[in-house]
Amino acid sequence: MGQKTQNLFDWHQFRYAVLNHRYFIGATFLVCLASAGAYTALARPVYQAKSSVLIENKSATIVGGANTGIALSRDVTQAQRVLANSQPVLSRAAERAKTATWEEVQNTEYHDPLIPLNENVATASIQGQLLILQVLNHSPDRAAQLANDWAQAFVDEMTERERSSSVYTSGFLNQEIPAKRKVWREKQEALQKFQQQSKYDPLQTETNPIRQTHADLKRKLTEAGIRLRNLEIEMESWQSAKGDLPRLFQHQRARKDESLLGVERMVQEQKRRQIELEQKFHPDSMPVKQARKATNEVEKLARDMLNAIEQQISIELANAKKEHDELDSLFAVAKKEYEELQVKKDSYDNLAFEVEMARRNYEELAQRHQVADVEGRVNYSYAKQWEHAIPPKERYRPSLPINLALAILLALLVSITGTILFELTDDHVRGPGSLQGEVAGHVVASIPIIPRKWRS
Repeated sequence: MGQKTQNLFDWHQFRYAVLNHRYFIGATFLVCLASAGAYTALARPVYQAKSSVLIENKSATIVGGANTGIALSRDVTQAQRVLANSQPVLSRAAERAKTATWEEVQNTEYHDPLIPLNENVATASIQGQLLILQVLNHSPDRAAQLANDWAQAFVDEMTERERSSSVYTSGFLNQEIPAKRKVWREKQEALQKFQQQSKYDPLQTETNPIRQTHADLKRKLTEAGIRLRNLEIEMESWQSAKGDLPRLFQHQRARKDESLLGVERMVQEQKRRQIELEQKFHPDSMPVKQARKATNEVEKLARDMLNAIEQQISIELANAKKEHDELDSLFAVAKKEYEELQVKKDSYDNLAFEVEMARRNYEELAQRHQVADVEGRVNYSYAKQWEHAIPPKERYRPSLPINLALAILLALLVSITGTILFELTDDHVRGPGSLQGEVAGHVVASIPIIPRKWRS
């Protein structure tokens, strides 16, 4: 039996089997093709109509511009598809198509040409920014009407939602604007009250003489302080060198006195002469005593002139202290007035800033309210019907090419299965191979089949 099954797939054996069962195979193909043709001809045709809606991705307003360069996100497209299949849109489409409500027909099959849209006859898909709406119906005109009504219902729903948003915004701003106007008015009154009480004029702030007085006194006080400090340093330096003539002669103030420079040269010359006389004569001799007396007189003259310079520094230091104290008193008064003016200016600036911010908030809300009010009166939507459905000329199903292809596949399956079953159950001897498979032994010879016309 295993060898018989193996020989069944031999090409010659297979051709023989096909020829032997050709009537069965032909009848199978004929029945399947005839059934497919009859079903295609007799079945009630179903037509498909398609419409599309363009979903714009822009934040456009009546007074604003559009931003169309950004593609729709996946979440947005899925939300639009869900909205197209939602009950409000389908109910609106059913109302436009003058059919029953959605609740009454949601379980109805699509063979009734008057049913509204449901999940059996209507599908929505997304292609880029297009929402594709497809409707099946037995009537081509009705299919096109339902598709267009569905698309228009989606656009109407989007428009209504946009208007609802604008109306809600307008109502909210109607409550906020009076409060913002009240705040603005209160800030203005507070600013006016401050000006009346403080007698502050912002226009005269920059030209107020106290500002210039304060700046001048500050500059003079700084200069007087520097001058006073220099004199104090000079007096300290003079006091540290007091009694030391060489150091006093090198003092900066002494180097500027020409007469003192002359006396310095006289002292140096007299000391040099005294040293020469002391080397030539006895220390108690008359020339030496006279030289010492002359030296003492010149040094006394120098000390008197240096004391005069010290008194001059003292006088200048006292005058500088007096001037600095006077300027300090005047600056303290001017500083107080200047700080009072500055406090008023800061208070005024703060109040003016609050008034400006309150004004901006009020005007911004007023402008938004105007825009929302205009948008609420305009039928604007981000969805526009892009492609209108037209009655289809060719039916969607049944499709003759598809039915014929399915019939051929079914006929092939039935023919092959039947032929194999027939061959497996047939025990006729059809040649040496089949005989060898049934008995144990080898075929020695075979009698050829003689055609009937040759027999006598």
